[in-house]
Amino acid sequence: MPWYTNEKAVAHTHTYDNRTKATEEAQKAAAHGWRIDSEEPFTPPVEDSLLESGGGSFTALVGMRQPGEVTVTFVRTDEWLAAHGQ
Repeated sequence: MPWYTNEKAVAHTHTYDNRTKATEEAQKAAAHGWRIDSEEPFTPPVEDSLLESGGGSFTALVGMRQPGEVTVTFVRTDEWLAAHGQ
């Protein structure tokens, strides 16, 4: 069952592989009373983060996200909230 059909949820955040997938799901979610509250495209860091470990250092993967990903936060529309007594 898709997340946007959960009648108890009022907010949801998801990271998509690309903007196309985010847009497709946003359109489906809109039919269930959701709207986009915010979106954050992934921008790789300028420099790698280095962590010290046992005398050596290694590169930490920052957030394990890939270029092109977008994180979207959805919230319920005012109309949906009013219709559901919230």
